[in-house]
Amino acid sequence: MSAISDEAKLTLLMADYAAAEQATGKLNVIGGSIRIVGFTEQGTTARFAVVCQVDVPSRLCPAEAAVEVILLDGSGDPVDMPGMAGKKIRFAQVAKFEKPSVQGLPMLPPAITSMHQMVLELPTGLPLRVGSPYRWSLRVDGDAEHERTLDFFVAGPPPAPVVG
Repeated sequence: MSAISDEAKLTLLMADYAAAEQATGKLNVIGGSIRIVGFTEQGTTARFAVVCQVDVPSRLCPAEAAVEVILLDGSGDPVDMPGMAGKKIRFAQVAKFEKPSVQGLPMLPPAITSMHQMVLELPTGLPLRVGSPYRWSLRVDGDAEHERTLDFFVAGPPPAPVVG
Protein backbone atom coordinates (compact mmCIF):
# COMPACT_ATOMS: atom_id res chain seq x y z
CA MET A 1 0.00 0.00 0.00
CA SER A 2 2.88 2.38 0.80
CA ALA A 3 6.65 2.34 1.14
CA ILE A 4 6.19 2.68 4.90
CA SER A 5 3.82 -0.29 5.21
CA ASP A 6 6.01 -2.42 2.92
CA GLU A 7 9.17 -1.87 4.98
CA ALA A 8 7.94 -1.20 8.51
CA LYS A 9 8.76 -3.70 11.23
CA LEU A 10 5.71 -4.17 13.46
CA THR A 11 5.79 -5.35 17.07
CA LEU A 12 2.67 -6.15 19.07
CA LEU A 13 2.44 -7.47 22.62
CA MET A 14 0.10 -7.54 25.59
CA ALA A 15 1.15 -6.89 29.17
CA ASP A 16 -0.34 -6.39 32.60
CA TYR A 17 0.90 -2.79 32.44
CA ALA A 18 2.83 -0.68 29.96
CA ALA A 19 3.79 2.96 29.47
CA ALA A 20 5.82 4.71 26.79
CA GLU A 21 8.04 7.68 27.54
CA GLN A 22 7.65 9.77 24.40
CA ALA A 23 10.62 12.03 25.13
CA THR A 24 13.13 9.17 25.46
CA GLY A 25 11.42 6.43 23.46
CA LYS A 26 11.69 4.08 26.43
CA LEU A 27 9.01 1.48 27.00
CA ASN A 28 8.18 0.29 30.52
CA VAL A 29 6.46 -3.11 30.55
CA ILE A 30 5.32 -5.21 33.51
CA GLY A 31 4.00 -8.71 32.96
CA GLY A 32 4.76 -8.68 29.24
CA SER A 33 3.82 -11.27 26.62
CA ILE A 34 0.55 -12.38 28.20
CA ARG A 35 -1.78 -14.42 26.02
CA ILE A 36 -4.47 -15.30 28.58
CA VAL A 37 -6.50 -12.53 30.22
CA GLY A 38 -8.54 -13.16 33.35
CA PHE A 39 -12.10 -12.04 34.02
CA THR A 40 -13.32 -9.95 36.96
CA GLU A 41 -16.50 -9.91 39.04
CA GLN A 42 -17.35 -6.57 37.39
CA GLY A 43 -17.99 -8.37 34.10
CA THR A 44 -14.83 -7.24 32.33
CA THR A 45 -11.43 -8.69 31.65
CA ALA A 46 -8.62 -7.96 34.07
CA ARG A 47 -6.67 -4.80 33.29
CA PHE A 48 -4.14 -5.09 30.50
CA ALA A 49 -2.24 -3.03 27.97
CA VAL A 50 -1.57 -3.48 24.27
CA VAL A 51 1.84 -2.29 23.07
CA CYS A 52 2.35 -1.42 19.40
CA GLN A 53 5.66 -0.43 17.90
CA VAL A 54 6.37 0.54 14.31
CA ASP A 55 10.00 0.81 13.17
CA VAL A 56 10.69 2.48 9.84
CA PRO A 57 14.05 2.61 8.00
CA SER A 58 15.59 6.05 8.48
CA ARG A 59 16.12 6.43 4.71
CA LEU A 60 12.30 6.76 4.35
CA CYS A 61 12.14 9.69 6.76
CA PRO A 62 10.59 12.13 7.11
CA ALA A 63 7.24 10.40 6.58
CA GLU A 64 3.75 9.94 7.97
CA ALA A 65 1.61 6.81 8.12
CA ALA A 66 -1.73 5.76 9.55
CA VAL A 67 -1.33 3.22 12.38
CA GLU A 68 -4.40 1.16 13.29
CA VAL A 69 -5.07 -1.46 15.95
CA ILE A 70 -8.37 -3.33 15.85
CA LEU A 71 -9.82 -6.09 18.02
CA LEU A 72 -11.13 -9.15 16.16
CA ASP A 73 -13.19 -12.05 17.49
CA GLY A 74 -12.39 -15.74 16.96
CA SER A 75 -14.01 -15.60 13.50
CA GLY A 76 -11.86 -12.65 12.42
CA ASP A 77 -14.70 -10.12 12.60
CA PRO A 78 -14.19 -6.72 14.27
CA VAL A 79 -15.60 -6.59 17.81
CA ASP A 80 -18.31 -3.99 18.55
CA MET A 81 -17.93 -1.51 21.40
CA PRO A 82 -20.18 -2.54 24.29
CA GLY A 83 -23.67 -1.12 23.81
CA MET A 84 -22.69 0.57 20.54
CA ALA A 85 -23.53 -1.73 17.64
CA GLY A 86 -21.60 -0.80 14.53
CA LYS A 87 -18.82 1.00 16.47
CA LYS A 88 -15.73 -1.19 16.53
CA ILE A 89 -13.01 -1.51 19.19
CA ARG A 90 -10.41 0.26 17.10
CA PHE A 91 -7.59 2.68 17.81
CA ALA A 92 -5.90 4.73 15.11
CA GLN A 93 -3.52 7.65 14.79
CA VAL A 94 -1.20 9.30 12.31
CA ALA A 95 2.41 8.49 13.13
CA LYS A 96 5.19 10.88 12.18
CA PHE A 97 8.58 9.37 11.43
CA GLU A 98 11.67 11.57 11.56
CA LYS A 99 15.32 10.68 11.06
CA PRO A 100 16.65 9.59 14.46
CA SER A 101 19.11 12.05 15.97
CA VAL A 102 21.18 12.48 19.11
CA GLN A 103 22.44 15.86 20.19
CA GLY A 104 26.16 16.12 19.42
CA LEU A 105 26.18 13.33 16.80
CA PRO A 106 25.97 14.56 13.21
CA MET A 107 24.59 11.30 11.84
CA LEU A 108 23.45 7.94 13.23
CA PRO A 109 24.05 4.64 11.42
CA PRO A 110 21.30 3.62 8.95
CA ALA A 111 20.51 0.59 11.14
CA ILE A 112 18.97 2.95 13.71
CA THR A 113 15.31 3.18 12.69
CA SER A 114 12.65 5.77 13.32
CA MET A 115 10.22 4.40 15.86
CA HIS A 116 6.60 5.09 16.78
CA GLN A 117 5.07 3.55 19.90
CA MET A 118 1.43 3.37 20.89
CA VAL A 119 0.33 1.95 24.25
CA LEU A 120 -3.35 1.15 24.74
CA GLU A 121 -3.75 1.00 28.50
CA LEU A 122 -7.06 -0.64 29.48
CA PRO A 123 -7.14 -0.22 33.28
CA THR A 124 -10.76 -1.40 33.59
CA GLY A 125 -10.42 -4.18 31.02
CA LEU A 126 -12.94 -4.87 28.27
CA PRO A 127 -16.35 -6.58 28.46
CA LEU A 128 -15.36 -9.60 26.36
CA ARG A 129 -16.85 -13.11 26.36
CA VAL A 130 -15.32 -15.64 28.74
CA GLY A 131 -13.93 -18.71 27.03
CA SER A 132 -13.46 -16.91 23.74
CA PRO A 133 -10.41 -16.33 21.56
CA TYR A 134 -9.62 -12.84 20.28
CA ARG A 135 -6.97 -11.25 18.07
CA TRP A 136 -5.39 -7.80 17.94
CA SER A 137 -4.46 -6.67 14.44
CA LEU A 138 -1.84 -3.95 13.84
CA ARG A 139 -1.70 -2.37 10.39
CA VAL A 140 0.13 0.53 8.80
CA ASP A 141 -1.67 2.46 6.06
CA GLY A 142 -4.42 -0.19 6.02
CA ASP A 143 -2.05 -2.83 4.63
CA ALA A 144 -3.47 -6.25 5.55
CA GLU A 145 -0.67 -8.04 3.71
CA HIS A 146 1.95 -6.84 6.20
CA GLU A 147 -0.17 -6.76 9.35
CA ARG A 148 1.02 -8.10 12.71
CA THR A 149 -1.49 -10.06 14.79
CA LEU A 150 -1.59 -11.28 18.37
CA ASP A 151 -4.01 -13.96 19.55
CA PHE A 152 -5.26 -14.11 23.14
CA PHE A 153 -7.91 -15.89 25.18
CA VAL A 154 -10.31 -14.66 27.87
CA ALA A 155 -10.33 -17.13 30.76
CA GLY A 156 -13.12 -17.11 33.30
CA PRO A 157 -13.58 -18.60 36.73
CA PRO A 158 -13.73 -22.39 36.89
CA PRO A 159 -17.27 -23.76 36.49
CA ALA A 160 -19.27 -24.19 39.68
CA PRO A 161 -19.74 -27.75 40.90
CA VAL A 162 -22.91 -29.48 39.77
CA VAL A 163 -25.02 -30.64 42.67
CA GLY A 164 -27.83 -33.15 42.29
